[in-house]
Amino acid sequence: MIKDWWNSFIAQPQNNGSTQRQTSVAKHNDVANGIALLVAEVLRSNNHFSDAEEQFITAFFKQHFATLSTNKLLDTIRSHFTMGSRPMLRISCRQLLNDVDETCHKLIVRFLLGVAASDTFIHAREMRAIHRIAAYLNIADDDFAEIKNEFVSKNNPYYVLDISETATLSEVKKAYRIQILKHHPDKRAINKTEQQATKEFLNIQHAYQVIVESYTS
Repeated sequence: MIKDWWNSFIAQPQNNGSTQRQTSVAKHNDVANGIALLVAEVLRSNNHFSDAEEQFITAFFKQHFATLSTNKLLDTIRSHFTMGSRPMLRISCRQLLNDVDETCHKLIVRFLLGVAASDTFIHAREMRAIHRIAAYLNIADDDFAEIKNEFVSKNNPYYVLDISETATLSEVKKAYRIQILKHHPDKRAINKTEQQATKEFLNIQHAYQVIVESYTS
């Protein structure tokens, strides 16, 4: 998990003075609920909320917002997942821009990518949702690309087809044709066995099927 997410003011409401404490607690709650809404938007984009994602989210809130009820935050996420959070998305991002600094904005995006990747891989719709959130948090595209690369896995079907997670369906089909022709077992390199070439070929076919299903499901 990410360490040192917030400074002490955000991570632990202050005790020195009732007015200061009320302000601190309110900000603490606002940040947690804002992140919960962003999580719901990412989950809703792929219409999927897996057990692995729930465990990842629960661990995060328990570590970084221990003074709040994790169950209530999960209920908030489920509620937005069911009803939709798009109308409130910009408002929540605007609030987070005021409540936490630029470093935390990037860490929020990193956390959202971690949520999306916690079950299998980051689907194209999840990536588009997170990219949109990053833009609302004033994160430059170059910075977003750098953060995103931390979550690229060789098991990711987009990696197998050598395309971006934001590729269109037509771009996916084009990349698939290129990879199939390039890695067909009949065209294998001299230093590659037929078994290795066949396995690679089947991986390409599987990656294509997974991606297409993620677009059409």
